[in-house]
Amino acid sequence: MKRISTIFAGTLLSVLLCGSVQARSLNPLSTAELAQSSDIKTDSTTLLKKGDKAVDFSVSCFDGATRKLSAYKGKVVLLTFWGSWCPPCLAELAPEQLPAKVLNQFKGNKDFVFFPVSVSEDKERLTAYFNSERGKPRVGYLGATGIDTNRDNFKLYATQGVPRSVVIGRDGKIVFTSVGFIPNSDELQHLADAIKAALEAK
Repeated sequence: MKRISTIFAGTLLSVLLCGSVQARSLNPLSTAELAQSSDIKTDSTTLLKKGDKAVDFSVSCFDGATRKLSAYKGKVVLLTFWGSWCPPCLAELAPEQLPAKVLNQFKGNKDFVFFPVSVSEDKERLTAYFNSERGKPRVGYLGATGIDTNRDNFKLYATQGVPRSVVIGRDGKIVFTSVGFIPNSDELQHLADAIKAALEAK
């Protein structure tokens, strides 16, 4: 019975959050590491919080372009750190989740920018993912993702824990943050509400 409970707990943790104390180069996390990350409160892993000025960075992207956060000054930005090796990230970014419940609400709004950044993986690994049966449907909204292989950009915002979303207002200040993903929760609605409020703010 104890063994079954342990397995169930490990599975549940993999749905909620992926993270590690040190940068992982291209390797997914073990169940033990997931358990360790879950014991650390979100606040202890979050370096920039609501009200803080977003730190600027530039990143090479999967589509060959280079994107710079400050280029979107005056717009509302949804910065999402994720990884194709992270089950909770893939659950959150499934077509019926964040794209349908959040991104589609602001489709065509020139004042909104979705800025995904993959962490702890290189272009070769992302190529393999986007060529897979599961990855192909996601190229449309993740194809311009930044590639943060060594977590240099991610470490400006947090020490660990993905998926992680950061909503940045028109003034460059953070208005909302979230980490992890819980299916059938109100998380994505809260995220959409934060974006909507930021767009309506003068």
